[in-house]
Amino acid sequence: MLDGLDSVCDHFIGIAIRTRRPGSLAIVVHHLLGDLANAMEYALTHHFPLRLTEPFLQGSSFGTPYQKWAKFTHDNFHEVDRALQRLLPAVWAAYEEASAPSESDLPYTTPEGWMWFANVHDYVCCAVDPDEPMLTLSAVHLKGWADPASGLFLGPRPEDHDWNAPIITRTRHDISDRTVITALQRTGLARLVDLRRQIDQFAEWLRTHATMEGITAPHRGTLSQSFG
Repeated sequence: MLDGLDSVCDHFIGIAIRTRRPGSLAIVVHHLLGDLANAMEYALTHHFPLRLTEPFLQGSSFGTPYQKWAKFTHDNFHEVDRALQRLLPAVWAAYEEASAPSESDLPYTTPEGWMWFANVHDYVCCAVDPDEPMLTLSAVHLKGWADPASGLFLGPRPEDHDWNAPIITRTRHDISDRTVITALQRTGLARLVDLRRQIDQFAEWLRTHATMEGITAPHRGTLSQSFG
């Protein structure tokens, strides 16, 4: 459940920290990471853990209790996907700034990084089958695509046979036994704790390194142009 999001966001924070001037772009990344964490918490705790015997799920125009639960659970997790999509342009802009050889080279597009960011647009964290008790969960991967030390995305090397490993992988889960939901929620909440810890550490770094001069400095282009 939400596999990879905590490690991906940790990498995103590293990218934002490596920008030349910790200014408004880093603040945007911090805010959107908070949005993502909030969406994750809502999806994991609102409809997801409910029993199908809940009174408000009965006699619904949406169909059976399962179908009503499935519709709202799916919608809640879709907000996680939307929060991640809003984050990507800001992180991509930060990545361009952090990886550009010099200020005069901006915008500076690295094809390996672009491939990873573009493919994450296919990410759907939790798709709930509306007719049978099944979930399709997605995991997002950085291993083999990015150097943990430098934060740079990597190109293929002859010895890297698994470099083209999929960015997104999907698994199907039978939830006819509702205890599966409890186990999945527990896993997701643990990843949420990790993400909130990372965001808190990022906030502390911003308080130490960012200045009002940097935050209010003019910036280039628009986020939609940087990732359009």
